[in-house]
Amino acid sequence: MTEKPWYVGKAAKQSFLQECFTDNKLTKYHQALSLKGNGKCRALMYFLAGCTDKKEAFSKPSKNGDDNIDFIENMFIGMGVQINPDIKNLQKTAMYKNLYVEGFFGKQSPGKRPTHVAEFKKLFGS
Repeated sequence: MTEKPWYVGKAAKQSFLQECFTDNKLTKYHQALSLKGNGKCRALMYFLAGCTDKKEAFSKPSKNGDDNIDFIENMFIGMGVQINPDIKNLQKTAMYKNLYVEGFFGKQSPGKRPTHVAEFKKLFGS
């Protein structure tokens, strides 16, 4: 069974509980779970928690949000779209669904990459 992301979200201004179990999110989870596949489905939720500077406790939600959290959410949404174009996120996905960089991002053509693409990928450890 191959797992794939169906929704990426953040809880920057409220707790995980308040963010993850809203009616809107539960609808998205239900939609993903009800999709027909091979009859096998496994629900997984991953939580990446921010910690205090001394790593002694979890960070509290921010009243103003956090640019780092926004960046991380956007990064994972982009990665999620690449793995699952049917991801349930409605916001922040259009750019990722339309973006194409040969050898890196977007729907790729099968076959061997040109030498210049392979060399460029090496710069980024791919």
